[in-house]
Amino acid sequence: MIRKLQELGCDMEGSMGRFLNDQEFYKECFLKFVEERELEKLGSVIVSGDVEEAFAQAHSLKGTLGNLGLTPIYNQMVDIVELLRQGEMSGVPQRYQELMKEWEQYKNLR
Repeated sequence: MIRKLQELGCDMEGSMGRFLNDQEFYKECFLKFVEERELEKLGSVIVSGDVEEAFAQAHSLKGTLGNLGLTPIYNQMVDIVELLRQGEMSGVPQRYQELMKEWEQYKNLR
């Protein structure tokens, strides 16, 4: 899985440092993140139009994505967070859909 994530452009070297080079622990955390479906839950909040809650969730997800080293998705989440930080929902649903298309490549990794 680590090799596949590297091929997708993820910062596995940096992540492994944060996970004390414990690949099994990393895998456990990654799979838990996938199972909890937090990215999917963000979509419901975006649809509801609650900018403050969407910002809070997106900001939290940005941190998790950064810690996991999922750089391509992290970069997309940064864009979403910055729009929401400005109190803007305009453009967020489209960016979220782009992020979720990218996420398809990750969520089935084992």
